[in-house]
Amino acid sequence: MRTALAALEMLEGFIIEQKFSFPIDLGFRIGLHSGSVVAGVIGENKYSYDMWGDAVNTASRMESHGEAGKIHVTEEFIHAVGAENFLPLRFIRRGEMEIKGKGMMKTYFLEQSHNL
Repeated sequence: MRTALAALEMLEGFIIEQKFSFPIDLGFRIGLHSGSVVAGVIGENKYSYDMWGDAVNTASRMESHGEAGKIHVTEEFIHAVGAENFLPLRFIRRGEMEIKGKGMMKTYFLEQSHNL
């Protein structure tokens, strides 16, 4: 649940201070999925924290198949956070889509509910 709320906050608060005389559209997207991962610190001279696993790859696919300015989530994510009836969250059905390496998946866009 905190992940969903944090993603909404990031998306809404994403303001870029620019020094250009023209607008820049970065096409900011977020993808969320839930599942098991392996995580750890790697490196010898410069350390980095990283995560691996099918859940990470699926979240990456949600991001890459998403739309600019939106949070794209899997049905598994919705069930994992128990958010079907959680008031601040609203899930808009996007429908089934072919996801590389996963097949057909039901996906949704996550939005802030304004019916509080």
